[in-house]
Amino acid sequence: IPKISSEGFWLLNENLDTVDVNDSLCKMLGYSRAEILGKKPVEFATEEGIEVFKKSTSMIRSTDHRSYEISLKHKAGKTVYAIFNATTIRNPKGNTTNSFAFVTDITENKKNELKIAKLNRLYSILYKTNEAILRIRDLKTLFDFICNIATYEGLFKMAWVGVLNEEKTFLVPLSFAGRIDGYLDNLQVSLSENLDGCRPEGSAVREKSSNYSNDIENDSSMIPWADEALKRGFKSVAAITILLDG
Repeated sequence: IPKISSEGFWLLNENLDTVDVNDSLCKMLGYSRAEILGKKPVEFATEEGIEVFKKSTSMIRSTDHRSYEISLKHKAGKTVYAIFNATTIRNPKGNTTNSFAFVTDITENKKNELKIAKLNRLYSILYKTNEAILRIRDLKTLFDFICNIATYEGLFKMAWVGVLNEEKTFLVPLSFAGRIDGYLDNLQVSLSENLDGCRPEGSAVREKSSNYSNDIENDSSMIPWADEALKRGFKSVAAITILLDG
């Protein structure tokens, strides 16, 4: 049954080494059977998944059945979300000899859940921002509030609000929150159409619109600024223009 099952099958020995897998599991993770045999499942887990595996495998001898959600690493680098339904195999004396798990791929469902959660966070930010605009009159206080909401409730790594300098040629950071790590120290956001003006922030203000990049690492338009962003863990960016009195 494990060989022909549409679900993944993973069999371990008492040392947690892989002794058998089926084709469905190989397809799920993008590895050949030979690449998985002899290795421990934890070697195919994400950082978060490693902790889940440690907790679950520590219970193999004390429990007969375990069910848990975990994130794994596909050979291509993408994340695979899965449900493990694991069972302990014992000999007639009750000693653990092996354990196995049927693995269900829930990646698509998980992606949809994450999208919905992200949208809900964005709606919450918009609602609370609009509410703040009505009651907060001081701009610095308002912008501080927006940045804090974006990072604490929206879970963005960093948020900042800039204002135009007196000559209206550059954006100057006024409020910020989250992981800054010196990112704003040497920031140059011009409103001209030179290189510094082609940043998402500069383009958005110049065009009185919004601009974004969902994948800084692979977006050719972000090459001049990608290194500074990526080394701080910023993988995407969105710039939104705030208009005051038109």
